[in-house]
Amino acid sequence: MRNEIKNLLKEMLNYIDNPSEKIFILKNAEEKISKEILFVLIRDILDWTNPFFIKIYDLDHTQMKLITDERNLKYKERIEQLLQLCPTLKELFVIKENNLIFNEKISSTEVIEIRNYIQMNKVIEITSKETRMRK
Repeated sequence: MRNEIKNLLKEMLNYIDNPSEKIFILKNAEEKISKEILFVLIRDILDWTNPFFIKIYDLDHTQMKLITDERNLKYKERIEQLLQLCPTLKELFVIKENNLIFNEKISSTEVIEIRNYIQMNKVIEITSKETRMRK
């Protein structure tokens, strides 16, 4: 995996799991979009690319639907904006119709490396209803 992609993934993971970490690659996007919206977009992209969530939620690993019952045109526009504001992310993903997909320039081997990296480095907390009630 190329260093610039690995650095982007590391920053995306930190943005979700360790928000106190400084950001560089996503800084422009955060300033233009807002922390809250960027958090949701990055979280969704990481979930879609993570084999753990693909299996649990039976997600389509080839594409992330940008317009669904829960997501509207505004969501798609925000993803488009994110790609414009973060060129490294745009190297990884493109929007085709109403779906986010891996850029065809990314090899299948690299897609596997990306997914494995995310799966190995994403903090996943699994709690039961009883555990959540204790908090």
